[in-house]
Amino acid sequence: MNKENHLLPANEQDRLRALTKYYILNTLSEAEFDRITELAYIICKTPISLITWSMSKGSGSS
Repeated sequence: MNKENHLLPANEQDRLRALTKYYILNTLSEAEFDRITELAYIICKTPISLITWSMSKGSGSS
């Protein structure tokens, strides 16, 4: 096992496939996601709220 792999969830490959399948990486702002972050901002009373989609190194994100 790679030293870094122990930090990854068991379903990491499924997660990466889903991110690729739904074409949500490197896209413009979408009202649905903006609404989710707005609700998080209101509920948590924080100065900022973000949704971040991340791919692992070498997984083909651009």
